[in-house]
Amino acid sequence: MVVQSISTPPVEPPEVEAPDAGVIEEARARQRRYRRAGAGALLALALAGVVAYFAVDGGGGAAKADGNAAAVPRASGSVHFVSLRTPGIGLLVAPNLRGRSSTCVTAFEGGGGQSSCGLYPLPQAGLPLELATTYYNPRGTAGNRVPPGGYLYLVLTAPDVASVRVGDLGTIKVQSAPGLPPGDHAVAFRETARSIGTVVPPGTRPAWIRRYLHGSPAVVLTALDRSGRPVPSSLTGALRQFFAQPFHRPANTTTSAADSRCAIAESLPGLAVQSVVGVTKIAADPVGGPGSLLSCLWETYAFEGKRFQVAILLNATAPGSRPGTIWDATPVPGHPGIAMIHAPSAPDNELVARRVGNAWIVAAPWVGFPGWPTLRQCLQVLAAVHITRIDLGHS
Repeated sequence: MVVQSISTPPVEPPEVEAPDAGVIEEARARQRRYRRAGAGALLALALAGVVAYFAVDGGGGAAKADGNAAAVPRASGSVHFVSLRTPGIGLLVAPNLRGRSSTCVTAFEGGGGQSSCGLYPLPQAGLPLELATTYYNPRGTAGNRVPPGGYLYLVLTAPDVASVRVGDLGTIKVQSAPGLPPGDHAVAFRETARSIGTVVPPGTRPAWIRRYLHGSPAVVLTALDRSGRPVPSSLTGALRQFFAQPFHRPANTTTSAADSRCAIAESLPGLAVQSVVGVTKIAADPVGGPGSLLSCLWETYAFEGKRFQVAILLNATAPGSRPGTIWDATPVPGHPGIAMIHAPSAPDNELVARRVGNAWIVAAPWVGFPGWPTLRQCLQVLAAVHITRIDLGHS
């Protein structure tokens, strides 16, 4: 049995990459709340559609790089490029703090937003595109047309994707932006008013389209490389297994702190633990990928009338070795060695973290009590928790 020592390593300053390098990211498996108006219904639609596509269809429709748009009525209209530097529009991708090596994705527009956690791993071979926004079905509007103002779509793309063909409506180039995973980019476009059609994932089967779009024409996304060739969308066995149980707790987890391979202790009066999810086995995640982070412990706490989550994050591809940076993290002024993620439209902060040996320990807000924890409170909680065990053994 190998137990990693965590008692003496110094805290190191966060490593922050330039936004233009496209090297940044974050992901949280804490079922991020919709603290923004009107997002709940959109999330339900997004999760129902994507889960149905990958779990019911099994991703089998992704066998072809291009979609089967010819099998359904043709869409019409146009799409326009949208810059992620536009005020009020943003895309944040964060590490999932609870469970699998996956992401928490939040798309912002104006004062609203929509989030999902644990729905996708990082983009990778076989999975070049990931919708950060729901697919909007204009069924019920006049003539099944997109309403005034259009629909905004945000898509996370793998590093080898240069542009995305949006059915017959146009082709949109990728762009770099703060808040994205290592090497990944994003595509942002608006389906213009009076267009007809529903944007769906690449390789979507006609049967899926008929079942879920109820006669609306499909606008199939196709990832393209720098030469304009389609990037294959074909799920590996590991990806199929991932999508087969998107919200189920993995078999190697426990709610007993004593049985978890990772453990923490806290020293702050009034800080009360509420729940624990740990792992009984630490192993490389087959759907991890460069820069991905794996949670080996997730706990929720109450403190000063607010609720928090604390997690230990490891290198998902090689647990026990040095993990990559917390994506899009910046140093906290006056707190050496502490990194912070600040999301667009967030009241204060999204996540604070420090590196301890070959792990990150993270504190972040969690839902449950009125009000949103302040940066000061998150820093208090982070300072009060200490890693006591990272057991890399298998016995």
